[in-house]
Order: sequence, then structure tokens, then C-alpha cells
Amino acid sequence: MNKANSFTKVMAAKTDIELLEYVEKKSRFQERAVLAASWELEKRGRTTEDVKKLIVELEKKESFAESESIVKPKPSNVTEDPNAPLLYSPKFILVYGALFSVLFGGILMAVNFARLGKQKLAWMVALSALLYSVLQGTLLNSIDQDMLTVPLTILGVYLLEQLIWKPNVSPDLKYRKRKIWIPLLIAIGIWGPIFYLIITGG
Repeated sequence: MNKANSFTKVMAAKTDIELLEYVEKKSRFQERAVLAASWELEKRGRTTEDVKKLIVELEKKESFAESESIVKPKPSNVTEDPNAPLLYSPKFILVYGALFSVLFGGILMAVNFARLGKQKLAWMVALSALLYSVLQGTLLNSIDQDMLTVPLTILGVYLLEQLIWKPNVSPDLKYRKRKIWIPLLIAIGIWGPIFYLIITGG
């Protein structure tokens, strides 16, 4: 069996401790990611009996899928595992930020980082979102082009995801989905009166 899959290159860059986390907390990650981590540990001569058993088990599943030519959709990152972190969906953050502001999206992303124990990144994304929002407002006021508000907001949230979230969070991280009603109500409570005044000319 070819001991390589779509996660192999990612695992090759990780430390032994990071690889062992995939094995020890395998329920939080996609099986193909766990298998790639196990292969990398085997390659480095860091296997234990448990890792060897895990490799055999996952290779059987991989071989069966290949032999049956089973085409499966990308496994969901959402899990019911009570030990998985409780996070806002990255997709929801993108939509939320695009609708209400880069700052609002950045705050939710910061909450996610805090939940993952990445406090420095939580502060970084919150401050970056604040700075971007200030610069965006200054630019829009200076050029008086309201039509650029939405494109600039979408760009800001996209940059937060690409430059801060994705480089620091594993794409196969399993998480429990956090309810979205509180941030929605807060955003509507803040922006609702403002939109009303704009529409009514008050």
C-alpha cells in the first residue's frame, strides 16, 4: 500500500509531540489525518504497539475504500464528542462578518482562538479586525464611496481567515458547533436601529 495521502505533507512538518496528539486524540480528527500522522511516526521510528495497531486498522479501512472505489464527500469537522472544543463555524464567521462588519467577525474568531487556548492569536485577530475596521471607515469617509463598503468588508473577513485562522488551525480539527443566536441578536440589536434611521432618513 502506498503510505501517503492528502495529509502526508502536512504531517511531515509537524513535531513528534504534535503527531502523537493525532494518535492520542484520534476521535477529534479525520481518520486519514490520523493515518498520515501514524505513518510519519513510523517513518521516524517513533511507533509503539498502539500506533502499530492503529496503522493496521486504518490501512484496512483505506484499502477497502480504494478497492470498492467508494467516493465519499469530505468528512464534516463537526462532531458530538463532548471533549471537542465548542466553536463557531468558520463559515458562519465569514457570513457574519460580511453582513455586520469585520470587527464583529473578528470578535467571533477571537472567541474561537480563546477556546482553543491560543490567547495571543485571539488578541491578534481582535486587534487586526479593529484596525482594519478603523482604516476601512477612514477610507470610505475620505472617498465618499458607500458602494465599496460590502466589498471591503468581505475582503477584510477573508483576509482574517486566510492570514490568521487557516495558518494556525488544522483543517481537520474536529469541533462541536456553537449556537449562533446570541451573536446574531447582539448584531441585530446594534445594527437594527442604525439601519432603521438610514432607511427612514432619521
